Amino acid sequence: MLSLTKKSRFCCSHKLYNPQWDSEKNKSVFGLCSNLHGHNYVIEVTVCGRIDEESGMIINLNELAKIIKTEITDWVDHKNLNTDIEEFKNKIPTVENMVVVFFNKLKRALPDKSLKKVTLYETEDNKAQYCED
Repeated sequence: MLSLTKKSRFCCSHKLYNPQWDSEKNKSVFGLCSNLHGHNYVIEVTVCGRIDEESGMIINLNELAKIIKTEITDWVDHKNLNTDIEEFKNKIPTVENMVVVFFNKLKRALPDKSLKKVTLYETEDNKAQYCED
């Protein structure tokens, strides 16, 4: 099966903080990330499928870019994940939790396409990938 990946970028802030823990434990587990801070994220969305005979594509990259923009970028760009995004008001917005939420949101937007995986780079050195089994 052939796969195709589209990359996009956004910026947002968050803090890694478990309200059930005291400040000392949060700082011990999350370090400086227990304070509000931001990242310039890179998201890669990979779909797989067969090449359409007429278009020669799995999916039109412009269409995929619009879906990523509508479902992810417009939703979280320049937002505080902890306070502005409902899905993270009761869930710690780690890169792991974020990539799962993003995958599920994109999967609903791509019903006729095969979403294979979503990769989210929090920094140049840190990324998480999610794909269903």
